[in-house]
Amino acid sequence: MRMPRGRLSRWLRVVFESMPPHRVQCPLCCSRLRGFRNFGQPPRPGALCPRCGAVERHRFLWLYLQRLPQDAASIDLLHFAPEPCLSGRLAALHGDRYHSVDLGSIAAQSRQDITRLALRDAVFDRIICSHVLEHVPDDQAALRELFRVLRPGGMALVQVPVAGDGRRTDEDPELIDPDERLRRFGQHDHVRLYGLDLRERFADTGFRVAVESCRSLWSNEEIRRYSLLPAGSTDDFLFVGHKPA
Repeated sequence: MRMPRGRLSRWLRVVFESMPPHRVQCPLCCSRLRGFRNFGQPPRPGALCPRCGAVERHRFLWLYLQRLPQDAASIDLLHFAPEPCLSGRLAALHGDRYHSVDLGSIAAQSRQDITRLALRDAVFDRIICSHVLEHVPDDQAALRELFRVLRPGGMALVQVPVAGDGRRTDEDPELIDPDERLRRFGQHDHVRLYGLDLRERFADTGFRVAVESCRSLWSNEEIRRYSLLPAGSTDDFLFVGHKPA
């Protein structure tokens, strides 16, 4: 037996009005959702966009990129360890000026070691390097390479896990035990846990560095809407290294 159209319309209206409203929004895929999925080890509540796979750091970086005034089509961009939720969108914006590299992933356009790049000097206007340096034993060599391949006036946007209290970087070159790395650095394949003193390593390489944070850039409502902060985090940071012109 079919429900009369008028009754069906009223029933659908009651159902939709009783459903929870959209509470979060993904700035990458523009999805409006009732919530993001839990993700990570241990799981972080409300971290993962189920539509595009973006997590908190991706949404932070994408929103920051939207604040920059330059025309993307005129910018040569180097993207390390390209994340699927970002790489396609960046490639569409930058066209043939976009280049992605990774040491092992087949998703990148070329396979390169961040500490020994097979790239000419001063060829990129902007670099994105998110959650890479904590895996690299010689991060100073990596920073020198970022500085070398940037044009004067260019910028490197770097994200790394940062200790919640912002203390100085904890690292031990002799530590190879994965369980102890997990305990000290947060992941079995990390070689350090950074503090805000990472800016000193930028400065030692020649960069002028600024440290941007979620709470300094966006309101509490925006942080909630886009779910920018990992659960339990007091803030998240983006290190912006400028190569002097």
